[in-house]
Amino acid sequence: MKKSTSIFKVVLIALFAVSLGVEMVSAAGFPSVKDLYGRYKFSGECSYVDMASGAAGEAPVPAITDYNMAVLPGESENEVKVLGFFGYGGGVTLTYNQEDGTLKGETPTVVFMMGMNLMVVADAASTGGTVVFNYQVTEKDGKIQITAQNALEDVTIMDMENGIMGMLFYASAYTMTKEEVSYNLSDVIGEYDFASTRVDNNLLADASENFKLKITGNTSETVSSGVSLGNWFGVENTDVTAEFYADGGILVLPHDMKLANGMCFGQQPTEEGGYNPNEAPFFFVEKDKLVTPGYLVLDNGFDEVMEMPLQMSVVGGEAVKAGSSISSRCIKDVKIYSSDGSIRVDGLEDAEICVFDVRGMLVASAHGATAAFNGLKSGLYLVKFGNQTAKVVVK
Repeated sequence: MKKSTSIFKVVLIALFAVSLGVEMVSAAGFPSVKDLYGRYKFSGECSYVDMASGAAGEAPVPAITDYNMAVLPGESENEVKVLGFFGYGGGVTLTYNQEDGTLKGETPTVVFMMGMNLMVVADAASTGGTVVFNYQVTEKDGKIQITAQNALEDVTIMDMENGIMGMLFYASAYTMTKEEVSYNLSDVIGEYDFASTRVDNNLLADASENFKLKITGNTSETVSSGVSLGNWFGVENTDVTAEFYADGGILVLPHDMKLANGMCFGQQPTEEGGYNPNEAPFFFVEKDKLVTPGYLVLDNGFDEVMEMPLQMSVVGGEAVKAGSSISSRCIKDVKIYSSDGSIRVDGLEDAEICVFDVRGMLVASAHGATAAFNGLKSGLYLVKFGNQTAKVVVK
């Protein structure tokens, strides 16, 4: 009897060890939640249907493909924020299961962008349903991939400024692939010239959509939560503390924060009755510049004459580091950048884009809302976008 009991114990221990081994292999077969944090490249099929006509059309820029998204820590250990859907910066908080590599979540409403004139929202609350996110995490060629197991449908886009009212869709199997990008904090600190992509609301008389952005921090730390960004919209006493992620090169800004002058970055904190659907505004770090696709808000200003609260907000923008090899010029609704023998033009609407040298000779041309011209010699150029012209120096 003792012998059989001993054998039974051995079998139990063996089975327990095997089960542990299976669990360890299963867990080891998928990235950890911390491995997910970083910058991702979106790829997949995005479509657009006009709300009035019901006809399919070209998806509005930037809701196309091949743009960057961010995966950042959530509130709890296994939660992550997946941000940047349709190229607008907003997103959703999901739960990661390392045992099977699934990333899931559902919510009645998801806000991808929320401004006065621009709204991009997936809303199932009115029908009592939920918006479902179901992903499988894998590794391919040494890179983490997050692949959608279901489509993302019926996302409403209402752009009052450009007369766009319709529905956006991602087909199932769209993919986010992690980019191997890393920057030190020393690459980030400095002064920048910020130029917004578009103004969505400007009711503050002393605020500007183009301003000097100052970034300071402790460069002895690779990852720091003590990065300070100040001079938002050119208004004094608007410093905020951001978190910097070296892996991915991402600066994460506060969701809502009261400032020294009584204003708020984001919107008023929720405990004071504010509502800010932006999960986490952020900048992607590039060489000598910062890029944000999101919605930046300076709130709780007050007009003494009109006796009413005011707000300043922009949708997206780029900050170019002062003294860098990159130069930027702005004309109405158009941004023009030059760097290392190239000129890039970003506009909101399609137009004829032409580049002329100082003798007035046509160097290159393209038609569209955006264009890049490479292989240019150093010198002064004239860039014509529609009927607008700007001077640009190429180094």
